[in-house]
Amino acid sequence: MRPTSHVISLTVVVVSSAANLNAIAQRAVVQRTRQMVKENRSRGIGLTAIDAFALLESGLADLCTTTVAVLAPAEARVARIMAREGIPEEYARGQLFCG
Repeated sequence: MRPTSHVISLTVVVVSSAANLNAIAQRAVVQRTRQMVKENRSRGIGLTAIDAFALLESGLADLCTTTVAVLAPAEARVARIMAREGIPEEYARGQLFCG
């Protein structure tokens, strides 16, 4: 029996800044989110939750009929970022306050 062969295409993009990286990633996320909402609607699923910190900037807000903001104290948000991403407090604070 012959082993199965797989071909993988890899595109390497040199990103000069975090803003460029965010722009590249955001396009893919927005496209996939729009696709998921459309799929849900076609299946009769009337509610789709979108967890997007850049909801307005991404253009996804036009899909929403209701927007809910969940607020937490800065210390709780820093702790959540640290736990979720496994990063030190200083870096988490930088993400939170410099976004």
